[in-house]
Amino acid sequence: MIELNFKALENIDHIARAVNCFPSFINIVLERPSLFYTLKKIPKRGKRQKGQYRIIYEVESELNIIQKNISTAVTSKQQFPEYVQGFVSKRSIATNASLHLSQKYVLNLDVKNFFNSITQKQVSDVFKELGCTEKSAEIFTKLCTFNGHLVQGASTSPVLANLVCKELDQDFAGLAQQYNCSYSRYADDITFSGDLTPRKKDIEKCLNKYKFELNPAKWKHQRRGRSQYVTGLTVFDNTKPRIPKFIKKQLRQILYYASKYGWDNHQYKVNSHNHKNMYYDIKRIDGLIAFMYSVEPDRAFEFDLQWQKILKEEGIVDEQERDPYAIFARHSPV
Repeated sequence: MIELNFKALENIDHIARAVNCFPSFINIVLERPSLFYTLKKIPKRGKRQKGQYRIIYEVESELNIIQKNISTAVTSKQQFPEYVQGFVSKRSIATNASLHLSQKYVLNLDVKNFFNSITQKQVSDVFKELGCTEKSAEIFTKLCTFNGHLVQGASTSPVLANLVCKELDQDFAGLAQQYNCSYSRYADDITFSGDLTPRKKDIEKCLNKYKFELNPAKWKHQRRGRSQYVTGLTVFDNTKPRIPKFIKKQLRQILYYASKYGWDNHQYKVNSHNHKNMYYDIKRIDGLIAFMYSVEPDRAFEFDLQWQKILKEEGIVDEQERDPYAIFARHSPV
């Protein structure tokens, strides 16, 4: 793991040596950053988001390595409170959801254009707090931002965003205390839960204080007795979060038709019953089952056994590579 003594890094030569690259490379990044970022438009899912896209950036490989090194070094120096759940070691969407189990009310909200709202100045202030000089903070900031702000896709964006949001999180935690409820943030996904939750105007006041904006389309106030979701998981249970039933139903149906009619014909059968979904191709089913292992490993293993049997019968992949017990070992929590 790379370690950076930010106080000792005073110029490009020092920084280049620390992150294991040539000073000339850093100069090119600083002078022509557009060479190192490729914009990608990812279609958003859901009926209400049809025709909309999520903007992410693919970072050129050498700069990506440098950003990963910076991210690792910054992360190693931080201890985040429990309410900061996104992109923190041993925390996940499941641990985030577990903070809001079996509550009367669950309030979900989203910060609009989260990473884009975090400016170079805010990032520079973070590096100064880590011990950087004015000059080295400027260099690190330009290595980690594009077009004047953080971008989704850069390895450094999550941890830097968490640090920029330190005071916002403290204000939200204080607001939650006033209402005797729980608070957590997973990147731009914010949750309050309890017998009472904060008023919209109080939340907007906190966000606006730090130049953030509430995404009105993502405001969801969920009452006990109806569906309650936190970072995509159901939280009705008082013991642990669960994979939503509709996802299990979709996967169960795909595997049923693939087993009965064969892989080439299963899509027609699923579509003929009006159960269109995104989990048709092999990689997506693999990914979904891997995701389920992190939340409900026993249930995931049942699906996995059925899935491996289908793949074996279809002759799609090598049997040893697809041994379900090996896959269980890979995805089970340590």
